[in-house]
Amino acid sequence: MSLGQPAYRNLWIGMLLQGGGQQMAVFTRGYLVFELTGSATLLGIVAGAMSLPIVTLGAFAGVLADRMDKRRMMQMAQALSLVSALGLGLAMTMGVMTWVYLLIAALAQGVVIAFLMPTRQAVIPQLVPKEYLTNAVALSSMGMSITWMVAPALAGGLIGVIGAEGVFYVMAGMHVCVIVLTGFLPPLGNANEARGSFLQDLADGFRYVRSMPEIRLLLLLAFSATLFSEPLRSILPVFAKEIFDVGSGGLGIMLSTMGAGGVVGAVVIAGASKAERRGIRLILAGLLTGTMLLGFSLVSSLAPVFWLGIGFLAVIGTTQPVRMTLNNSLMLDYADPKFRGRVISILFLGMGLVPAAAIPLGILTDAFGAPLALAAMAGCMITLVGTLFVSSRVLRSIQ
Repeated sequence: MSLGQPAYRNLWIGMLLQGGGQQMAVFTRGYLVFELTGSATLLGIVAGAMSLPIVTLGAFAGVLADRMDKRRMMQMAQALSLVSALGLGLAMTMGVMTWVYLLIAALAQGVVIAFLMPTRQAVIPQLVPKEYLTNAVALSSMGMSITWMVAPALAGGLIGVIGAEGVFYVMAGMHVCVIVLTGFLPPLGNANEARGSFLQDLADGFRYVRSMPEIRLLLLLAFSATLFSEPLRSILPVFAKEIFDVGSGGLGIMLSTMGAGGVVGAVVIAGASKAERRGIRLILAGLLTGTMLLGFSLVSSLAPVFWLGIGFLAVIGTTQPVRMTLNNSLMLDYADPKFRGRVISILFLGMGLVPAAAIPLGILTDAFGAPLALAAMAGCMITLVGTLFVSSRVLRSIQ
């Protein structure tokens, strides 16, 4: 299907390498920050730093995605990933690594995400026939889940063999390959024949979203679900070291388990891509995620058995690509092609808030412990998604 299209196949392979490098970077940065400082608060601050450029630049990136050659835009973002990985590797080689350098790298990764993610999603309809669109989005979600499964375990294993320094150089090599693969894509120009000013295009994008109730509700649900579930990854180093006592290898297994669950979830949703009542399915996936987060926090607090916690993480990982695929495919279905870049960039503004949520989660973890802090986040998620389920007939009726 979608992978039979050569251009999409190059995009997908490049996404695997780029996503793998990003997940390895998040894992290695988190591990090093906690090793260097022992502070969950600083761990949350470094993880949360990615939010600043995503939130401040994301909407502008959406305008650019609707105006310029998306291929070149992706390559520029990928080049920044290469520079960041090389810089951290050199800092390790020279023996000058501090948590501040890791903070700067997190900011750089936020810039990459702000420009790369909405552009890559917006370009999919230009690379596959319309009937393959949902399948292509599902395969993209599956690819990201594969990187969540493989990359943390790979990074954790490589740290023990070649050290964090070597991991950063491996990441740099991966980013070189991504830039080359993106160069094989055809020119991907903008969808707008007439352009206004940059600020006018930006304002038009927000007005368009405000005029579409389905898109507004999908954005609200996406923001609520991701804000209270995704930050779990930022404090998993605390669970690995202080709750389960399994070290970097165990941390890699925890993150990889979530990735493996993500692959399963993406395969399931790809097979059900034409199912009806996608709005209901989206809500139920959010409620299940919140319930499993609460279960993981209770297990960690009352019976900290590593493999029991792994079971909850597997289910959490399974629900995440279901939500992501349904949200993204519905956005692309409902959005006018002229506004796709801006609509998707607004969706990723919500994703940009995920690292920011790691900051209060880190503070709560230092104050009350990781299990109780996570239970509070889970409770907020269940409450918000449940409220949307009860109160929004439009959301329930989305097909």
